Amino acid sequence: MIPASSGGTHAFRIMPEGDVPRAIPISSPQENRGEMTVVSSIDDAGTLRSEVDFQGFGARDAILRGFYYVDPAKRKEWFSYMLAGISPSSKLTDLDLSPDNLDDLTRPVTYELHYQADDYLIEAGSYLLFRMTGNSSSLDWIRQDVEEAAALKTREYPLDLMHTSTLSVTETMTFPEKYCVRTLPENVSVNNDCIEYTQIYESAGSSVICRQTFAVKKERIPPGDYPAFRDSVKKLKDASRRYVILEEKNHE
Repeated sequence: MIPASSGGTHAFRIMPEGDVPRAIPISSPQENRGEMTVVSSIDDAGTLRSEVDFQGFGARDAILRGFYYVDPAKRKEWFSYMLAGISPSSKLTDLDLSPDNLDDLTRPVTYELHYQADDYLIEAGSYLLFRMTGNSSSLDWIRQDVEEAAALKTREYPLDLMHTSTLSVTETMTFPEKYCVRTLPENVSVNNDCIEYTQIYESAGSSVICRQTFAVKKERIPPGDYPAFRDSVKKLKDASRRYVILEEKNHE
């Protein structure tokens, strides 16, 4: 088994007669995919409660398996730190990783976490604002790395992202019935040689549904492609900061 991060390099087979360098193919984003489902709700007091289910394949699976070697207390500490990026008041209430047998490579690694956060709704005059939690890079460590990698204005050398990857997120956020949606964030679509990103919102009664895909299509970004890459990362960061705006149903 060859790590996804070895794609694009060369290796020798260990053979009695020796070997010649052989290219290791670059894995596709789909081979290193993650699938996330988020079910969230906000009550009248503004308390957010959320359940996140995630499973990873390829490179994402390998990263998750590393958590099995971490002390459970440290593991919860790391996930709590991750959730603080969504809200400083976030509190992890449950965390489960599976399968129990790390050597079982026939099943993808999954995690299920539950958390809550106080005062998640933001008052703005007669309106209430909130962000969809699944849009945050706090729930995706690979996206965090990508955002950090795009911090430089220019690059003289290629940017090595280690592997391609993709993540699909579907989140349903339910809010109190006395409110209705006044404004949804604009849908976003970015697609170039380096990155593909889509974010689609829809309103359904007392719920908002957001479907998001994020794909890194190259594991190494040449300096000539870096400006477009950096601009794409900025657009997805800006998109993740946008708010859903609610108003009371009898608002005039």
